[in-house]
Amino acid sequence: MRPVFRKCPSCGSRKIKLVEGDYLTTARGKRIVVPNVRRHECPACGEVLLDYEAVKQVESCRFPARRLRQSAQLA
Repeated sequence: MRPVFRKCPSCGSRKIKLVEGDYLTTARGKRIVVPNVRRHECPACGEVLLDYEAVKQVESCRFPARRLRQSAQLA
């Protein structure tokens, strides 16, 4: 079960919105787009809140990119 964020931990706003879509992140300077990440965003300050499932989804895309880059550097 996904938690519901009701208050922004950064600014205290209660206008948190549930958003689903592509999420942009980086791994060792390389930009990675993670598709269909469900997250909460604060429209007041821009804070992005990821629950456990979203973090697992993002990290599953970031770790393979790290391994590929490391193996390319070793070659």
